[in-house]
Amino acid sequence: MVSATACLRDTEGPHPLAVWVHTRDTPHMLAWALTGTMPPALAERLTRSRRGLVAPPAPQLAPAERTVFFDHQRGTTEHATTRGGPWALLHRQALYPASYDDGPDAAAWTVHTLHRRRDVLGRRGWLRYWPEARSTATALARLGDPQPLLDFVDPTTRRVSASMTTGQVSTHCRSPLPRSGRC
Repeated sequence: MVSATACLRDTEGPHPLAVWVHTRDTPHMLAWALTGTMPPALAERLTRSRRGLVAPPAPQLAPAERTVFFDHQRGTTEHATTRGGPWALLHRQALYPASYDDGPDAAAWTVHTLHRRRDVLGRRGWLRYWPEARSTATALARLGDPQPLLDFVDPTTRRVSASMTTGQVSTHCRSPLPRSGRC
């Protein structure tokens, strides 16, 4: 997937980052090649003792490949931003791996890009923008600006608390394992 996201052209079909909503494991696998940090899902499965030759600790990209990858992720993110609407998923999922770039201008670019989409933070309810708003808020917090995350979480917390005190919680939300995510 790393090479596919670094080399895909607009004319070759849908971008692999826009085809499905990734679980937590997908960006962890991408990050392994970008940062050398083993994904938690794999680290839990490896045994502590090994015999024979030890494999490299990570499938890391060479510096030139990393540069190509991050340049492409930035371009993809900016392209998706200009299109909006259904391109929000690609924007969000291209921006996240781009945030692993530790180059000299990377943090400033990421913060600038996230701040351009702060408008999604003001939208309330379970809209199609909710995942993007959540990602924007958490990414800004990770980069040292916790206020968007606090603003994002606070209204939700008050709404859930008010519902619970007035007894307006749906029946399917009262069980320890809700059947859907509509609580």
